[in-house]
Amino acid sequence: MIRSLPNKSDVFSFGILLWEIMTRGKLYPDLQPIQIAYGVTNNNLRPPIPQNMNKKIASLIQKCWQDDPAQRPDYAEITETLK
Repeated sequence: MIRSLPNKSDVFSFGILLWEIMTRGKLYPDLQPIQIAYGVTNNNLRPPIPQNMNKKIASLIQKCWQDDPAQRPDYAEITETLK
């Protein structure tokens, strides 16, 4: 049984990692880390989801990036989606 982690910032980070794996892209290559942190927290900065990405994976990534941490999936839901 997979235990749900209470820290939803980990879920956000997992969404970023999944995006990087699926796109093989570098996250914001033209921005400094402080610019990325500011953009994510204050301007809802998210990397673009490619049109050709698997729709279930794209949806999962977007769920992981929800502004409201309570709206993000837990790891049991993530695991079930990835199966």
